[in-house]
Amino acid sequence: MNFDGVEHYSVLEYQYKRLMIKFASSAVTVTQRWDSRSFSVILTSGDRTAIATGRGSVEEALEEAKRKLPYSVTPYPVRFPKDDRKILRKSVDSSIMESLKDPSKLVSNLMNKFEVETAGAVDLVYVKRKLITSGGFQGEEEGTYTTAYFRAFHGERSGSWAWSGNTLDLNSINDAVKRASHYSQIDGQINVDDGKYNVILSPMVFSNLMNVVGWMSSAMAVELGNSIFMDSKIGSKVGSSSFTLSDSPRSQYFGTWEFDDEGVQTYNKPIVNNGVLSTLLYNRTLGERNGGGSTGNAGWIFPRPWSLEVGAGSVDEGSLHSGGNLLFNNNWYTRMQNYVEGTFSTVGRDAIVVLKDGKEVGVAKRLRIADSIRRIMENVEVLSKQRYPIRWWEVETPTLSPFVLVKDVHVTRAS
Repeated sequence: MNFDGVEHYSVLEYQYKRLMIKFASSAVTVTQRWDSRSFSVILTSGDRTAIATGRGSVEEALEEAKRKLPYSVTPYPVRFPKDDRKILRKSVDSSIMESLKDPSKLVSNLMNKFEVETAGAVDLVYVKRKLITSGGFQGEEEGTYTTAYFRAFHGERSGSWAWSGNTLDLNSINDAVKRASHYSQIDGQINVDDGKYNVILSPMVFSNLMNVVGWMSSAMAVELGNSIFMDSKIGSKVGSSSFTLSDSPRSQYFGTWEFDDEGVQTYNKPIVNNGVLSTLLYNRTLGERNGGGSTGNAGWIFPRPWSLEVGAGSVDEGSLHSGGNLLFNNNWYTRMQNYVEGTFSTVGRDAIVVLKDGKEVGVAKRLRIADSIRRIMENVEVLSKQRYPIRWWEVETPTLSPFVLVKDVHVTRAS
């Protein structure tokens, strides 16, 4: 490859082998396989940085980046200092690799667990990631992961649950089926008026909201004015003392990524620690602009979390019911109204459980949370000690979350 006239460059390659099994009406409907490869190339010359991606060859991506380079003036040029480290890491789960070839054992296990009409999907993924930089860094790592999502139906009612991990854990997948089935079978419809309620957010719902917080913790989100942390200094109070959120690239639940897209070594770190803002997420350029260094979260342009972990509480999840009025099993259509203030709305999906005296007494329909992420963080009251690894299409960044009791959440009826 010809990098003449380029001061700094890097090539990032991803290879995937993926099997998705889809279910509807408690039966397999579709099995899809992918075997793909993609490239990203970044070139820097002076104050010009160009990025190109492609699914063909690295040479095609390189030529596209060269065409862009003369026109790509940026205040965030990407540079790669001398670094002659070589990293080679392989951590794959043999059960995932076997099921990628033959998923029959997994399918037969699930078919015996469906208690009511069930839909969903199980995704098995093998990924290889390679990075070379003009500074001399060479890294290659391989990993595997599973995602599973189920939605159960019982008459007009429904419930859902998700699970993800870097192994093929049949017990956890079976538990996801069981939990979705449980939520679908809670009897009795109860009308709920607009107002403020003490709300239990399931790991699925809280993970969705923490994905927004994780995105806002990027120094680039702050730089662009799209973050609740714009006016928050490191060390300032941004949440309840019960609330901790960490970036975990070296996760026992989701696997380890040892280097970021600039070749910087990753490490686990609290973003918010007991309610106090501990760090934003930086690549080299943004770290230097803010008087520090990279946190191992590049993104060449936009730093991002690898996986997120919410700190555990000290009580069993059932104990939260005595303090809550409503439990949201699932949500969708999360929309921000104001990024700086953190105002948002999200619609409850599947079971919205009405609680009384610590018991599940029925379900409500068509409710929306319309509040502020900042206020949600400040009003975290109690968290369960049990945590659940969640990743599905409403939670793109894998997140480990407990059940969370939040006081005085503004709830409205969805139109």
